[in-house]
Amino acid sequence: MPSNYFFKTSWLIQLIVGISLFTVSFLIEKQILEEFITTSKLALLLAAALESGKAVAIIWHRYMSDQSTHLYPFSVRLASNTFRIGLLGLSMICSLLFLSNNLDRPNLDTVKKADISHSEVILKKKLTRLEQQKQERLALFKNSLDEEYQRLKKIFDQRIDTLQKDLRAEMDNVVNGTFKGATCAVR
Repeated sequence: MPSNYFFKTSWLIQLIVGISLFTVSFLIEKQILEEFITTSKLALLLAAALESGKAVAIIWHRYMSDQSTHLYPFSVRLASNTFRIGLLGLSMICSLLFLSNNLDRPNLDTVKKADISHSEVILKKKLTRLEQQKQERLALFKNSLDEEYQRLKKIFDQRIDTLQKDLRAEMDNVVNGTFKGATCAVR
């Protein structure tokens, strides 16, 4: 009687482990199939069908292997084994794709975000520095332009004053009430 309890407990543990493994395999296949199939529902249905097929193939093979070779001939055994190996291979491929996607640089997104934010900070600092340099150069250019304007204004004001003095002197050149004209040579 104690051995019967052991076998029932062992069978229950194997069933729970099997269901857990099928569930994990289902979730991995679903996630991988969602990467290849655009419709999420279709990926879910396909993963469920594959996992159900795997379970049915295992149960069917177990049941049929107890049958005679007349009911379970070699060709059917070969097809069954090929189907089971294909489903196992698909699960392995999906698991490898899942692991390679999640284990290859698992912090890649975090590092990318940190690099992007760091680059944005550096860019903002450079833009601020360039804006300040632009403002400083613009102010320096305006000051230089104002100085040049003042220098040229002073030169031209002096020339204008000289020309106005000469013009007044010419206009004031009157002898005995008669205008005589220019008194000096044109400059």
